[in-house]
Amino acid sequence: MSTPRSEKDAPYRWAQWQQSLVSHALLPPDGQQREYTMLRVRPSLRPGFFAVLDLLSARVHFEDRLLRLLEEPARGQTLSDAQAAWTAWQTWTRRLAAYLDRVASGRAGTLPPAPDALTTLLPDLEVLDAESSSSH
Repeated sequence: MSTPRSEKDAPYRWAQWQQSLVSHALLPPDGQQREYTMLRVRPSLRPGFFAVLDLLSARVHFEDRLLRLLEEPARGQTLSDAQAAWTAWQTWTRRLAAYLDRVASGRAGTLPPAPDALTTLLPDLEVLDAESSSSH
């Protein structure tokens, strides 16, 4: 399944996915009504799946607290940076998917460079990883 070319494609793609045989055959109707979905993830993809799941969970928390965060003027730049990183991640992910599809089909491709909005976050992530590793 190819990636959406823009956020505008997402509602259409979601509806298509929810109408797929996998979703209908295995997901109970009440789960479909509440917009749950089903996805089979092969073992080699599970680390990536959990990385995306962590990102989506964090985005839910971000959106749930957004109104409260907007009331704090000092958070304006942080919120702007977070939104820029989110948008950059989506764009880069679509480009990475297109690159992998080209390579898988035997065509030449150019690996998309990581966007600045993401690479500027790397030092913060390295600190978080180090803190997380030391606490285990």
